Amino acid sequence: MIERLFAEAAKERRAHHRYSRARDIKRRRVDGSGDANWIAQARTHLFRSKRALALATQLRARSVLNGAFGDKPTARSSPQWR
Repeated sequence: MIERLFAEAAKERRAHHRYSRARDIKRRRVDGSGDANWIAQARTHLFRSKRALALATQLRARSVLNGAFGDKPTARSSPQWR
């Protein structure tokens, strides 16, 4: 799942670079009045890319921490950090 999220982030970022125009993004930023603007921005390739990348990064960190500490970390099960 993590690799699929990284792939989705890369795909959406490529689509953002290919299809978006700077003036549209800047206009939306200045024009933003109300929730409809946020909904429209959330559906853009750039925002989808950012969300997928953030989620993949957090899930990977969680996976590493679970591997080091287990599901329920305790003082006894934690590795010695020296």
